[in-house]
Amino acid sequence: MFRLKTYISLLCLISVNLFTHINHSNAQQLSHQPYAPDYSTPCNNCLAGASALATPQASTWDQQPDAQPVGANYFAEDQIADNPWFVRLGVAVILFGEGSTIRANGAVVPGAGVDISDATTFAFDIGYQLSPVWTATFSAGVPPKLDITGTGPFGGLPYGTTRFAPVALTLQRHFFVTPKTSIYVGGGINYNIQYKTIDGAIRNFDIDNDAAVVLQLGVERRINDRISLFADAKKAFYRTQAFGNLGPASIRTDVTANSTVLAFGLKYDF
Repeated sequence: MFRLKTYISLLCLISVNLFTHINHSNAQQLSHQPYAPDYSTPCNNCLAGASALATPQASTWDQQPDAQPVGANYFAEDQIADNPWFVRLGVAVILFGEGSTIRANGAVVPGAGVDISDATTFAFDIGYQLSPVWTATFSAGVPPKLDITGTGPFGGLPYGTTRFAPVALTLQRHFFVTPKTSIYVGGGINYNIQYKTIDGAIRNFDIDNDAAVVLQLGVERRINDRISLFADAKKAFYRTQAFGNLGPASIRTDVTANSTVLAFGLKYDF
C-alpha cells in the first residue's frame, strides 16, 4: 500500500512538471510568432512585456482616424523625404481700405482724397516645407489693373490707373487639427511693384513702389497625398505716395493702403 501511494505521488509530480513545461513551450511559440505588420510590436519586444496580440495600429497618415489631437502629422513622411517643394494656384481678390491726403503745390486740400478700386486676379505660391510644422512661401500673381478716383473736392476725378504686382515672402507655422487638415498662421514682407501707370486727369502720373509688413492666416484640406484645397488671407500694412500734375498745380498724394488679399485654389506637393 505504501508503494502504491508512492507511485501515485511520483506520477502526479511528473504530470505537473510535464504540463508546466508544455504550457511554457506553447507560450514561447506564441510570443515568437513571425512579426506581422498588423501587430504593434515586433517579436524582440514581446519578452519585455508587450503582447504579440496587441491591437493593430495604423501606420500611415491616410489610415489614421479622422479625429486626432493637435500635433498629429498632416504631412506624409515620405513626402518630406522625397521633395519638400510645393506650388499653389488660385484666384485672388484684392481689397483696399485706404486713407489719403492730397497736397497741391505743397498745401493740403481739405477733404480731398482718392479711392482705389478692388481687383481680382490669378495668384500663385512657390513653397518649401522646412519641417512638418514650418513652411516658407513666395507669393505673386498676374498684375491686376487698379482705377484710382478722386474723392471729396476731387470727387469723380479720374486720377489714373496702375497695374501693380504685389509679391510677398512669408513664413508659416502649421497647427494640425486632423491628418487631412492644417490651419496655419504666418507673416513676412510684402512688396508692391507699380508695373505700369497710365495718366488720367493727373498728368505724369506715377506711384512709388513700397514695402510693408504682411500677416497671414490660412487652411489646407487634403484631397489625396499630393493635392489639397486651400484658402488664404493676407493683410499688408503699407504707405505710398503718388505724384503728378493737375493743370499748373503739382499734386502729391499720401496714401495709406492697407490691402487684404483673399486667395482660394489648389496646392500640389511634389
